[in-house]
Amino acid sequence: MYIDLRGVRNTADLYRKISEGLTGSLTKLRDVIKGISGVKIAGVEVTLKWRGVDSISLPRLIEQLTKKQTVVFVLDEIQELRPPLSFELKNTIAYAYDNLPNCTFVLSGSQIGLLKDFVGVEQPRIPAFRQVLHRGSC
Repeated sequence: MYIDLRGVRNTADLYRKISEGLTGSLTKLRDVIKGISGVKIAGVEVTLKWRGVDSISLPRLIEQLTKKQTVVFVLDEIQELRPPLSFELKNTIAYAYDNLPNCTFVLSGSQIGLLKDFVGVEQPRIPAFRQVLHRGSC
């Protein structure tokens, strides 16, 4: 699932981009998506509710998507994310690494220092730090 993070400034933008990624992958994921609370399938469009009744958290969404099959999430232009969204995404990636074996993240971006800044190669307090150490690269 390819997610272009350019222009993401808030949670609504993030969920819109994830919705677009899901819509693009809908033919492969249709059966999996039907079982997720907080997702509405309208024709070939996926809409995610990020707050309110029937909303779904990012970790829960990824958990449901990877329950029956392996999903690779390609997060492009990751350097565009700023706190608090970057913190939420880092925690989600760390949670997925620790708990969801059918989930893989590919981080990409055009900014020099992506690995150092976002993943926190030199900052052991950042959630994704230990994943980089274990895997050797991102």
